[in-house]
Order: sequence, then structure tokens, then C-alpha cells
Amino acid sequence: MEHSGINTARSALSTFLFINGNTAGSHPEVSRFMKGIIGLKPPMPKYPQTWDLDIMLKYLKSKHMWPLSTLNLLNLGKRLAMMLSLITGKREKTKNSESIHSSASSASGLGAISAQRP
Repeated sequence: MEHSGINTARSALSTFLFINGNTAGSHPEVSRFMKGIIGLKPPMPKYPQTWDLDIMLKYLKSKHMWPLSTLNLLNLGKRLAMMLSLITGKREKTKNSESIHSSASSASGLGAISAQRP
């Protein structure tokens, strides 16, 4: 059982169980037990990996992605996707679950990009 589950049970018991006039959850033995549980299996961070913004910003300023007038449609789309990921703050899992499909219009020669979630 995880620490959060045991902590929930401790809180539930504290609503109606009292020891020497104090709630069961605030008893020194219970507090010591809870500290021991955290030591056995510490909580994991919410996001196991983070990425360095400086690397992405340097790449966006590099000759591969600047000036805009020299970019082909593929690199322009990559630049747009990177900039959107910066401002929306989407997680890696969310970005990976979206599939990008491109279709070219034969009449105009322009490409249309649409994002579809499976």
C-alpha cells in the first residue's frame, strides 16, 4: 500500500478514534510509523524527466530555423510545433499521443497539417 493510502486511512481513523484525548493520527507512535513508511518508499516526482529550454531556444535561433523566409515547409512546421509546445506546456505523454497527418493539396501545392488524437 502506498503512503497516500495509509495516510488516508490514518485520517479516517482520526475522525472517531482518540488516544489520551488526542486524535489517533497525531499520536507520536503513529507519526513515527508514517515517517518510517516514507523512508521505505519515497514518493516519486510527478514528472520523471524534464527538458532544458536553453537547448530548444538555441536551436530555434540557429541557422537551421532562422530566418523564417529561408525555411521550407517541413522546418517551418517543426518550428511551429516547438513554439506551441513551449507556450502550451503540454507534457511529453500528451504530445506523443497526438498523431500528425499531413496532406498536400494538388491544386494549390500547399500542405495542410491536422492534429488528430487516437
